[in-house]
Amino acid sequence: QQGFNSMKSYAYEKFVATLTEDAAEEIPFFRRYLSIGGVDNGSSTNSTYLIDLYKGDSCSKTDLPESFESPQAHIFSNKILVCQSFGVIDSYEFTCYLWSSTNEEWEQLSTPDEMKPYTYSVAVTGGIFFTGSEGSLLLDEATGAWIPSNTTVSLVNGCIVNVDGQVTLIGGNSTNTVSYLDWEMGTTEIVASLSSGTVHSCALVPKSSSVFISILQDDGTSVLELWTSGTNTVEAVSQPDNTELNNPSLLTLDETTVFVSNGKNGTSGAYLENFLMYNTNGGSWMVEEAVPSDLANLVDNAILPLWDETIQGFDSLMRC
Repeated sequence: QQGFNSMKSYAYEKFVATLTEDAAEEIPFFRRYLSIGGVDNGSSTNSTYLIDLYKGDSCSKTDLPESFESPQAHIFSNKILVCQSFGVIDSYEFTCYLWSSTNEEWEQLSTPDEMKPYTYSVAVTGGIFFTGSEGSLLLDEATGAWIPSNTTVSLVNGCIVNVDGQVTLIGGNSTNTVSYLDWEMGTTEIVASLSSGTVHSCALVPKSSSVFISILQDDGTSVLELWTSGTNTVEAVSQPDNTELNNPSLLTLDETTVFVSNGKNGTSGAYLENFLMYNTNGGSWMVEEAVPSDLANLVDNAILPLWDETIQGFDSLMRC
């Protein structure tokens, strides 16, 4: 109950601060997200869940047609788009699905043959940019066409983030570099170095144009760091009490706060038991509601916030 009250109070105060006095009389329910795919207790899954951050509970939504390990989810043309990045159980083709609000099901999106697994994606002006060792493409928002790009980036176990319009590559292939990518020209520029490489999980911190980074090192231990784009500085972030975040699923909660949905605790080797929030302003951690049982043994899932009422099928997506 304490976690619920602190989450509710925090979210209410942050939201009301953005409203006029008249608008503040009506507070929408804006703290829900989808968990899509991932690895559940060691096996790839196609499960999709609606998660309620206030109540700390979940319910099943329509499953993907196939299991996706480390899927990536975006809003594309007001629809939910999910693509696999690490392959699927039955095939290793580059596969994407769009949620059809009309048919209440996932519909496969035609994808080009040249793209392969280990493909990463990020929303950019005009569409979604996909890049990998086999090439890069822009999924054009205006036409729905796949447009080839000159860029070839091998980013296995890294992150790709859009920071103030600048596509940024973080880590990957056991490297520790932060690089700016000009995806139209196919050039990169190294701008910073992290303390180590290997597996990276990331979340944007919009107010400071920073990226919160969780690094799982070769020896199995993990460190947390915050890279700030304006100064290209990297600073260490403390771990939560009695916890060492290991491969967490991260979500930008607001302008200054990162939300940890699920993952593992490297200190105990067990899965995380509670939602966590990190506020970059004060550098403090908050322990919230217990992780729902549907997510209790889950890692490498995509998490997509349901904050945009223009998403097709928004009302049905928000209901259990």
